[in-house]
Amino acid sequence: MLNSKRINRPKASRHYVVVAHGIGDQKLNTTIPSVVQRFAEVRQKHSKNTYEFVIPASLSSQSVRSETEKLGWSEFRGIPVRLDDLKEDFDGAPPTKTAGENFRFVEMHWQDILQRHQEDFASDLEVWSKAMLDRLQDKAITPEGWLPRWAEPMLDSIARVAVPLKKMLAFKFSPQVKYVANDYMGDVHLYGDYARTRGESVRHFHATLTKLMFYDFLDWRKRELQVSRLNHEALHAEPYQKPEITVIAHSLGSIMCFDALVYAHAKREVREASSESIEFVSSFPFFGYRQPSKEENGVWGKHVGQLERFVKDVDGRLIEMAVYDFIKKHFSDIFEMLDACLRRNGFSEERIDNERTSLFQLLRGEHLVDQWRKAGDNAVIERIANALETQKTPDQDDIIKFAKQACVKDDVALGERIRAIFDGIKNDPLIFAQEIYKNFRDFRDSYWDSFLKGFSVTDCEREDCDRAQFFVQEDTKEPPKINSAVSSSIPFLLWKNCVRNFITIGSPIDKYIALWRQNYKHLGLYKEYDKNFGIGQYDFPSDSDDKIKHYNFCDEQDPVGHHLDMSRKTDVYGHIFSNPEKSDIVYQRYGVPGLAHNMYWEDDDLFKGILEQIIDDSESSVDLTSKEFRLKKNAKKQGFLWAYFRIPLMVSLITSLLITYSMNSMFNKHMFSGVLWLLITLYLWVTPGFSKFFMQRRNPENINKSTLRIFLENLFSKGLFSLLLSVAVKWRRILVVQAEGPKGVCENDNIYLRIQTHEDKLVWVQFLGRWLARFVGAALLLAWLGWLTGSYLPRNSIVNTGWEGLISVLRLWFSEQPIFPYNLFGNLVTNITVFFGLSALVIYLSVLLWELIYFFYIRKTLRT
Repeated sequence: MLNSKRINRPKASRHYVVVAHGIGDQKLNTTIPSVVQRFAEVRQKHSKNTYEFVIPASLSSQSVRSETEKLGWSEFRGIPVRLDDLKEDFDGAPPTKTAGENFRFVEMHWQDILQRHQEDFASDLEVWSKAMLDRLQDKAITPEGWLPRWAEPMLDSIARVAVPLKKMLAFKFSPQVKYVANDYMGDVHLYGDYARTRGESVRHFHATLTKLMFYDFLDWRKRELQVSRLNHEALHAEPYQKPEITVIAHSLGSIMCFDALVYAHAKREVREASSESIEFVSSFPFFGYRQPSKEENGVWGKHVGQLERFVKDVDGRLIEMAVYDFIKKHFSDIFEMLDACLRRNGFSEERIDNERTSLFQLLRGEHLVDQWRKAGDNAVIERIANALETQKTPDQDDIIKFAKQACVKDDVALGERIRAIFDGIKNDPLIFAQEIYKNFRDFRDSYWDSFLKGFSVTDCEREDCDRAQFFVQEDTKEPPKINSAVSSSIPFLLWKNCVRNFITIGSPIDKYIALWRQNYKHLGLYKEYDKNFGIGQYDFPSDSDDKIKHYNFCDEQDPVGHHLDMSRKTDVYGHIFSNPEKSDIVYQRYGVPGLAHNMYWEDDDLFKGILEQIIDDSESSVDLTSKEFRLKKNAKKQGFLWAYFRIPLMVSLITSLLITYSMNSMFNKHMFSGVLWLLITLYLWVTPGFSKFFMQRRNPENINKSTLRIFLENLFSKGLFSLLLSVAVKWRRILVVQAEGPKGVCENDNIYLRIQTHEDKLVWVQFLGRWLARFVGAALLLAWLGWLTGSYLPRNSIVNTGWEGLISVLRLWFSEQPIFPYNLFGNLVTNITVFFGLSALVIYLSVLLWELIYFFYIRKTLRT
């Protein structure tokens, strides 16, 4: 085979980026395209959002290996692991000659587990939220002082707002409400309440990375084989070097990955134990971990087939080497004659290598290899001898053709030497066959003896752990086989010491530890709460360098994630994870409450810092710990606006519109519709409590209360608008409390970078002043414009003048002549504004006053 360019051997710089999605109905590879594009922009040194063409199908084309095996890696040229290796542009295509030198992206897709369990085991939002609140408030279950200050207000706001909102919207938008309230948010409670969801998800994580390691190892060896063939080099099994792994986990995926990384350090006998076992203390072992999935059962048979095919390919290459070595050894003078001739004529090393290949073909070496392959294991030496005996002597035309191609002109000695070779083979082919076969056995023994070097074949430190052997190799000079027990065993953790970085974004790890304490006793939460914790259930890394570096990022307006105050203080955390300096960062960058939870993927600066500062461990133009990165002035302002002003403004404007419509209906003698709209407006603020009354009437605890008293106590409850206003401020205060940490003081140290939020208490003064200034300024501007254009219009009122003046000016701007229909439209707008504007102002100011009172009330409540 002619060779145009030499191919590099596999490198040790392989790096896998494993991305885990959170809640939601994600399809395969829908989370990871943004990560690929952000990494590409950093490596190619392009501006923000340069690449937006990577779609899930682009990744699935590489990662999906079959219908039952969908979780492989995707690799793109132009995103090298080492910046010094940048040789190609990023175009969304897979690499060829640089394969293995670029980041390999893997999506930890586990939505199928959540969906399967959702159908059979999930509860409605109102059921599980109430059950959790009751459990947390029961002092017999939850020790006093255990819950953080934000826990009960957060759950209470969900129960008081999300549940009523769900019931109100279900009449019109039932499918959508069911999807969001039950399916989407149901993932949250399933992972905490249904133990098998966590166990199966953790096993899925372990099995996926184990499969990844097997493919990586086989890919390393296949690369060596390809290099040997393409470069015409000897095949050697160099010591395998394991790759590095970075896990980037979002939302619910972060707690799943956290659980998986912790459970990977549990002893094998813990992971092998039945979930009903009483041998181990705390919350070990995980339910559902021991049972393999359907995909996992089918994968190992394919692995066996892949290994067997690879063994055949290796034997074929070793045969080629043996034949080539035989020809080179006995007829080296021919190759020396060729080399000397080519060098005299100034040919390059690449051309010389190609001509040596042509000479090998001329000597019928390839024909001999083909005959040997057909021999199989039956009478190999005899078949070799037969192949040699039937070998054709090159005719004169072949020699002349090669001589001209190789620049060997009229070299009679070369032709005679080639004929002499085959005359010798025909006289005694068996001697040559035995020599070739011996060379083959020597090559084969050496290769398989070193095949597994660098690969951890066992998942157990004891010598008697035969069940923990991934490969079985009874004779080190023979190819290994995959242990048949693998398919029925728990996953082999071949990757455990390869995870270098664990990066969580929008992570609820602390929330799960706080709210589902019973699931995390194995962490050694706090000695005063869990006295039976057993540290001996773990196999921790012996070297501190093997600890996983954990970085946590969260935006202040993300309601799901925040700091990891509780998890970092557990007994187990420090044995598995390291705490790099300033690694737990909450920042203000996105501003929009709720939506901030999904805005990390488009944050170029965040991923630039992650790639350069964390993965590359080098200097970066983005300092993730700097105030310039963490504290965006507009984001901070947007957070205040949404919590204290925009939601009240929208509520007041809608209320004003309804009141205006009701008043107009009454003035136009449509009394029924006017009263109806007024009642609807009232219902949005205050709702009758009839259903609650009947429920409380049947409550055995109220058996001694009179019906009138129960009726008066449950006569009214907050309506939708009242709930929205209260929850906006309450959630803002919850975020403040989370930022302050367990001590209630915003103190930073060498790990945490907290948000300073105490100025919330006077923020209303600043924004109310700005709002009044803008309102007065706008009114004066309209009045002035109306006065300037008043010669065209009747002046009925200052509001009329303002609106008609603005419209006239706009008309003059576009056509330079006022037209009557625009004056008519101005009067129409004025009539609406008289009712709408005044009522909006009154109601909005009332809302601001109400918000202010509630603001200080809830602040005091949270403080106590």
